[in-house]
Amino acid sequence: MSEIRFYHAQRDTVAQALPVLLLKAIEQNMRVMVKVPTAERRAFYDDWLWRFDSNSFLPHGQEGDAFGDQHPVWLTTQDECPNNAQTVIAVEGVFPEKFDHFQLVCALFDNYNPETLQIMRQLWVELRKNSALQLTYYKQQPEGNWVKQDL
Repeated sequence: MSEIRFYHAQRDTVAQALPVLLLKAIEQNMRVMVKVPTAERRAFYDDWLWRFDSNSFLPHGQEGDAFGDQHPVWLTTQDECPNNAQTVIAVEGVFPEKFDHFQLVCALFDNYNPETLQIMRQLWVELRKNSALQLTYYKQQPEGNWVKQDL
């Protein structure tokens, strides 16, 4: 059974919050798939993860790259991931259709896109109907830390 976490960024945008979450995952030797809505957004995140911080290195690959199994982070518009990720972070309103083979599924969204916010609210309601799923909701605080909410 997958654990599903909703990360609601209140201070940062998704683009600002994603590298922080990815770095924490890599520190824990986790392999991560990042699901994005379109090839254009995949290209955006590919560029962003190389340059978000001049003091950090965030290794990653994407659809079309060789040696997919060697990348700790894989950017994709699809549900398959050659890096054998056990964690997926879905951004910008997408969510994997098949997620039961992941240990952890994260939906990352922010307050800056009302349409995505509504999609995530609807997804939360739908997933809550399945009592077998373990759902948690984290809200970003003004200081940037994440606090689990009781919902």
